[in-house]
Amino acid sequence: MTGDRVAGRVVALTLASLLLPAVAPADALGPRIYGERCSACHGAEGAGDGPAAAALEPSPRNFRDPAFWRGRTRAQIRLVVAHGRPGTLMAGFEEVLTPEEIDAVVSYVLDFGPGAEDGDASPGDGKAPTAGKGEDTAGQRPGT
Repeated sequence: MTGDRVAGRVVALTLASLLLPAVAPADALGPRIYGERCSACHGAEGAGDGPAAAALEPSPRNFRDPAFWRGRTRAQIRLVVAHGRPGTLMAGFEEVLTPEEIDAVVSYVLDFGPGAEDGDASPGDGKAPTAGKGEDTAGQRPGT
């Protein structure tokens, strides 16, 4: 990756984080943190279409895609939030957020999954998805 490309991504991420308002009141921890830390890339509605998304390769996850949720568990989503995703600009938040804040973000992200609107917060159908370029597979710990 060239220096100009990296610099462009940093500028896009910085501008997006400055322009995005908090999306929820302070008592709604998951939505508030997601709005502050995640929506610039993943979008306010979790579709991977945040203001910085166009500058990112690979593209941010689309949490609205049912295929993403196949075989995924809460623990796997938590690992990515805590430790990041190697080969992407998805940074880990273990040193930035408390364990409670990470859990709140994970719970909020799970709400984007299929069945969440029906009160079923257990995404996936047990089938492991195939991974595209730069994507993780269900059950794979970040960094492996």
